[in-house]
Amino acid sequence: MKKTTVYWLLVVTALFWGANIVAVKQIVSELPPVAAVGMRFFWVSLVLTAWVLFREGKKAWPQGRQWIGLFLLGVTGIYGNNVLVFKGVALTTASNASLLMATSPVLTTIFAWLFWKERLRLLQWIGVFLSFLGSLLVITRGSWDVLTSMSLHQGDLLIFGGAFFWTLYTLLGKRVMGSGGLSALATTAWSSCIGTVFLLGMTYWEGYRGALDLTAWGWVSMVYMVFCSGILAFSFWNYGVQQIGPQRAAIFSNIIPLAGVFSAWLLLNEEILLSHGLGALCILCGVWLTTQQ
Repeated sequence: MKKTTVYWLLVVTALFWGANIVAVKQIVSELPPVAAVGMRFFWVSLVLTAWVLFREGKKAWPQGRQWIGLFLLGVTGIYGNNVLVFKGVALTTASNASLLMATSPVLTTIFAWLFWKERLRLLQWIGVFLSFLGSLLVITRGSWDVLTSMSLHQGDLLIFGGAFFWTLYTLLGKRVMGSGGLSALATTAWSSCIGTVFLLGMTYWEGYRGALDLTAWGWVSMVYMVFCSGILAFSFWNYGVQQIGPQRAAIFSNIIPLAGVFSAWLLLNEEILLSHGLGALCILCGVWLTTQQ
């Protein structure tokens, strides 16, 4: 597949995930956050596993140590990331969630520097600082009193934690697909299955027993989360990481906050504050500087 096609798949993925924040905001108003994400990935993993076994047959089955990598992917990207994001969105605005998730490319660069010994130039360090400053503006709503009193919003901190787990998922994904020969589709399917086991276990532990009484918008949100931002987006993302690497793929995450804030304004009538604009500007400039080669 041509690189241009891969880029467009990553653009579509970012648009799907940007608008997904609105769907999550709707669904967590009708279901417990962990139950909502557990139900989402139950269907995602079911469809993906059936599809990859039909398409690849025995080649799709992981071997030996590959299960270790898939386990880590399931725990970080499917379980950890989604639990924190769904719980965070229930406590904060969709706009804040979208902007804070934009820190993933910078976190990816920092972790690549720490663990893969990739060198960072001065401009990239400036980008790291700008992204951190932008995140701080969003989290504190531009209020110095919030920072000095340490009255940070719990939902924003959970979203930031979700971005951290997504960074681990992106970096691990390249290693898992590169070392064992698993396709992007197989990697997505099996890691989704593993993450779903943890999600359903936590759902049961929290006391949810499967009562499903969604509104029309709730059903639309669930279908969107399963097929558009679930099956298609995760498959496109892992394929992009496999083809062009985690750092270059992470650049396309820049589109997520813009799509998310616009969707929240258009569909949820959320107010866009000055701190959002300044924070977004700092984050995007920081991401651009950090990802320069």
